[in-house]
Amino acid sequence: MSTITFHRFRREFLLAAVLAVALMVVMYLLNLDRQANNALIIGLIPALPGLAAVAVLMLARARMDELERKIHDAALAFAFASSLFLLVAYGVLQASIGAPTLNWALAAALMSCTWAMGWIVCGRLYR
Repeated sequence: MSTITFHRFRREFLLAAVLAVALMVVMYLLNLDRQANNALIIGLIPALPGLAAVAVLMLARARMDELERKIHDAALAFAFASSLFLLVAYGVLQASIGAPTLNWALAAALMSCTWAMGWIVCGRLYR
């Protein structure tokens, strides 16, 4: 994504980040009252900032030019393939040698990091 495209969506990304922080505060406050009827709400709250981030990324992609879309799609393909390889390899390690159980929230961080690496590499290849 070029600097111009990023600046167009800086406000949306900032709003998504503020939404995430606000929802984490709400989740903390709801979790103080450890009632069973709050469990579903507490479990679904982290999905809302994720949905907002997906919506912002789709809006940003819709406004990209052809080269930016090509870079973005190549980075996503790299992220998918490399994350799949790394997660399956770790699963085999868990089954074969008893590696510690992975917190699956880290899988999202892995996918984000591999997408960023793919975006940097593909951006340099196409420019």
